[in-house]
Amino acid sequence: MNGKGMFWRRWTGSLIGWLGAMALGGLLAVACGGKAPAAEPDGGMSGSPPGPAEPVLNAVYAAPDGYETGAGTIDYPCTIYRAIQKAEAGQTIYVRGGEYRLTRRIELEKVGTADRPYRLFAFPGEKPVFDFSDMGRNPGIRIGKGCYWHLKGIEIRNAYNDGVKIVDGSHNTFENCVSHHN
Repeated sequence: MNGKGMFWRRWTGSLIGWLGAMALGGLLAVACGGKAPAAEPDGGMSGSPPGPAEPVLNAVYAAPDGYETGAGTIDYPCTIYRAIQKAEAGQTIYVRGGEYRLTRRIELEKVGTADRPYRLFAFPGEKPVFDFSDMGRNPGIRIGKGCYWHLKGIEIRNAYNDGVKIVDGSHNTFENCVSHHN
């Protein structure tokens, strides 16, 4: 353990990370190839979210009361599971604020690229909380072979053992995320 609640272990060429009880106030980039996503010249990360009054047409929106059949628009959001399924490389999934009482883990298996990452961002000015207390004995968010995912502003709590478990993904970024009571 590195003193900040993070555990890292190298296992047969795959990075396995347990992001258990931690608070990432800044930016953590997990890049098996040794390269973090490039920052913009002004120091910000590419894909910064718009202001609250600026809905993005190409984004997918999820909400705690979203619908499995939702279109993923700001006016008709879908569930977090459907939003992840619906998103394409280069798109941003805006996660609306509130408590998500999740009954199964979130799987991030899709592979983006450096130019077209998947973004799972808290909607500006809102605080989404993924609560896995009703789920059982699984990690909250599992990144199997998912690459080029950028998570920002999300709270993860009450997952059985791991708030976020990285099995074999690479080039994933966690910014201003908090994971606790896992």
